Amino acid sequence: MPSWQKAYRNNISNMIKSNDFVKVWSSYDDIFISANSDYMTPALHNIYMLNKTQQLLGQMPISQATTQIFVAFLFELLFKPSIAVRNRVDSILINSRHRHLICLHIRIGKNPTNPLDVAFTARENTTKSMIDFVDNYLLNKSSSLIFVTSDSSQAVSDILRHYPNSSMSIVGPILHIDRFDRRSPTICDGFVKVIADFYLLGECQTLLLSTSGFSSWANLRRENPNEELYHYNEKLGKIKKLIN
Repeated sequence: MPSWQKAYRNNISNMIKSNDFVKVWSSYDDIFISANSDYMTPALHNIYMLNKTQQLLGQMPISQATTQIFVAFLFELLFKPSIAVRNRVDSILINSRHRHLICLHIRIGKNPTNPLDVAFTARENTTKSMIDFVDNYLLNKSSSLIFVTSDSSQAVSDILRHYPNSSMSIVGPILHIDRFDRRSPTICDGFVKVIADFYLLGECQTLLLSTSGFSSWANLRRENPNEELYHYNEKLGKIKKLIN
């Protein structure tokens, strides 16, 4: 990262930690907030919101408040999964009991529910690269279960066909969680599936990602989000381990 960019981000972080936003915003009737996940940690340490943050964290010291902790609070306490979502998640977790759960998220573009979604041509070989990687990985993981989710039904089929006795997916319509056809009669089923996919990606011991905010956020729910985390590098056309 260039020095100017690092300095800019540091300035933003310091401003978020030290400004009294309630006072700044008091003159406005409506407030819309949009921010990068990078700034969640400094927001949790804002000196004017320490009491509110401590109420959120309970017994946990504010010094330990991070983006990962905040995401866990959001998706475990505030947005608890519905019974329909939980049943689908449990259907995979029951089968993964006493097995090493490997999750694949294959994002190649042209999501069928988003007509504006572009095809990521640099990711054409993502599925094959993940299969090659997992084949080699399984040499040292004799008892494993592979869970796959994708914006491509073909990618899911390829994985399930390659690992017929050790792979699973959640059945349901594919849906782009941010942009979708609101007239579609399968929206509800699509949301149940995609939310269940999200929770499952946070339960695996090994995670293979495409570039996607969806799976990056899901990874933050993992107990150890930096362990056994791999990513399809589009420039190299290979799976590389992510080291944070």
